[in-house]
Amino acid sequence: MVLTMRATRIFVAIPLLLACASCKPNPSTPVNESAAILAQRDANLAAHATIYHGGCDALGDCALANRDCSPQALQHAAVALLASGSIALEWEHPVAVAPDSDDDWFVHSDGSGAQYYELSSDVAGDDCGSYCGWHEQAYPATTLFVGGTAFHLTPGGTTTEITDFAACP
Repeated sequence: MVLTMRATRIFVAIPLLLACASCKPNPSTPVNESAAILAQRDANLAAHATIYHGGCDALGDCALANRDCSPQALQHAAVALLASGSIALEWEHPVAVAPDSDDDWFVHSDGSGAQYYELSSDVAGDDCGSYCGWHEQAYPATTLFVGGTAFHLTPGGTTTEITDFAACP
């Protein structure tokens, strides 16, 4: 049997196609929704008369009249949550860890809510997830506030729960 150049290409191409039948195309670059997420976070903050602040205060948020930055801010938040059904929490990272960054949680009395956090390339390197910038995470009931007494808050991009809300680590 004599193979022409054209027939040889076909015989070579078919095995390559079969070998790559399970290959997936590279996904397109995700849309960076940081600006829209930041706008939603800002709107949520503006909707709350009091924002319960913890962690550090390098950004000067505690000078704002609507911030409760007392050592008992988390206890005040729990009382307010049970009374009003919705609260805003803000936890500022140490400057050495994440300059100009905080995490914000908007918690409902059933323990559900949303978290807003920023992952920046100067902190996360190439590990920002799908993009560097502001992210939003939704949580189902009994996740952020459990049993009417305990908050469970984990800064975005980490797996370590905050154990002392008032402290600046």
